[in-house]
Amino acid sequence: MSFNVLSKYEAKKLDEFAIQSKFISYEKLMDNAGKLSAQFFLEKINNPFNKKTLVLAGKGNNGADAIIMYHYMKEYGVEVDLYIFDYAKSKKVMNQYNISFEETLLTTEINIFKSYDWYIDGIFGIGLNKVVIGKYKKIINLIKNKNVISLDIPSGIHCDSGKNISDTFVEPKFILSMGNYKYSDIINFGKKNFSRTKILDIGLPDTDNFSTKLIEHSDIKKIVKQDNSLRNKYDQPCNSIVGSKTYPGAAALSIKSALVTGAGYLKTFMPQNISNIISSNDGAVNNYVGKGNYLIESDLKEILKLGFVKKKSPVLIGPGLGKLETTSKLIQNLLACIKSENSECVLDASGFEPLYRSMSIDDLPKKCIMTPHEGELKKIFPNFKKDDIIEFCKSIIPILDSRVLLIKGPVNIIISSKGDISFINNGQSSLASAGSGDVLAGMILGFLSRGYGVDNSTMIATYVHGFCSQIFSRKKSKYSMSPSDLIKTIPIALNELCL
Repeated sequence: MSFNVLSKYEAKKLDEFAIQSKFISYEKLMDNAGKLSAQFFLEKINNPFNKKTLVLAGKGNNGADAIIMYHYMKEYGVEVDLYIFDYAKSKKVMNQYNISFEETLLTTEINIFKSYDWYIDGIFGIGLNKVVIGKYKKIINLIKNKNVISLDIPSGIHCDSGKNISDTFVEPKFILSMGNYKYSDIINFGKKNFSRTKILDIGLPDTDNFSTKLIEHSDIKKIVKQDNSLRNKYDQPCNSIVGSKTYPGAAALSIKSALVTGAGYLKTFMPQNISNIISSNDGAVNNYVGKGNYLIESDLKEILKLGFVKKKSPVLIGPGLGKLETTSKLIQNLLACIKSENSECVLDASGFEPLYRSMSIDDLPKKCIMTPHEGELKKIFPNFKKDDIIEFCKSIIPILDSRVLLIKGPVNIIISSKGDISFINNGQSSLASAGSGDVLAGMILGFLSRGYGVDNSTMIATYVHGFCSQIFSRKKSKYSMSPSDLIKTIPIALNELCL
């Protein structure tokens, strides 16, 4: 199932709704958080009863969770101490759990602080928005490079950006996120920590009111269509307009990946002087050629005559086409024809050139999938701010007006035709290599040819792309994977997902 991913505001509003609607009391919510955190320690930490642990409790709800966790750890027989940052703010919860002032740690002496095996970070919660100073900074620095479990969010990390607010922040071994993922669990530092992040079901209501989701393996399996055993190659057609003398490899990669993903009948239009390279790579490609080294504006007539713009044949435009102005004009005219035909298309790499010049998003076909990385995104949307990427995504949903946007990066972000935002976070760092994006563009085209539509094709292809890196990491290498390695792994990934 997909998981909700919440902003700071949404997380607070969900807590308020749960309490005000009497779905669960504030006290029970907090008790669940503390108890489940203590139980996680017992279940996941090796030999927990022989570990000396220090709980660090700040002054907010996060600190209260930590205090309650201390109570249960002590009750379960763990050797544990408690350090309180603000007794006045913590007095109420301490009284509720019969924790006396005298049993807390009253010193910040360095040697004592460094003597613990594990530390529980309940210092700051999701509300932190300022630089860490004073004793907070001192203590966070003391537990640098130590075994730390952070409650809900690592102290010093901004909830909505996933970035450190200053140089003082916690780098935990585990994060226990209460109820739902937060943006900080997914993006920026969240990517690094994601495999060590655990969702605790503290009793919040299930809701589909949030439009930002994390896509998981099971979500992909749910949308798999049963294969038609009676199909022929013309049932899954698609087209690509790709390549130049400068970038023939990008064309070849996108073509190969479309075929291996399941395209049944692929027609490709490319410059004459690279057609022999593509043909020698894969005889299954149906090549049509323009003139010379680059596709130019006057090629449009031949492309249309050959039926490259048809309602039932999705088309990929971009990989390897280059940056010539005449090529850009060809792309712009092609997109206008595709829009009038209401066909599906994938726009990648050089396909964005018209958007860098005079073309607007509104001029694109309605069934268009754009696949920029952050550098390309900045050229398309000059107001793009990487530091607040989710708010940026929300702000451009009306501009996209049902067009699909895939922002490629360590964590892929998809804005669907309905304006929903999804994270796909399964890719390994080995995907950060030239040609990986060309492969993904071809995969999306392949799934479009199989009838999955713009939303599901983007989601499935992006997930499978990342899943391939996981498979290759297990079987071959964690550190490097060439585009050809990626293409060879696609059938294995498709089989595992029953695609």
